Amino acid sequence: MFTARIEFRASANSVWRHEEGCNKIDCLLLALYRNGQLSHVSIPSARLTNGVDCYLSLPKEDSLSHEYNNLYVNEALIVLKQN
Repeated sequence: MFTARIEFRASANSVWRHEEGCNKIDCLLLALYRNGQLSHVSIPSARLTNGVDCYLSLPKEDSLSHEYNNLYVNEALIVLKQN
């Protein structure tokens, strides 16, 4: 098992809306978990002024590689990137 830290930050020209941002992050993390790219659904996170840090358990070192993404993960990424 491997660990990873992912930083989710607001873009330079936008304001971080915590509730909206966390909902989008939760959708992405759930899609990654259901796709087998995360080992655990329980994910520790740290709330920051302009975003969130998440600490993930991965089944393989390269689990977050785009080559493993399915349709749902890719859709969640697109929604997360939108303001």
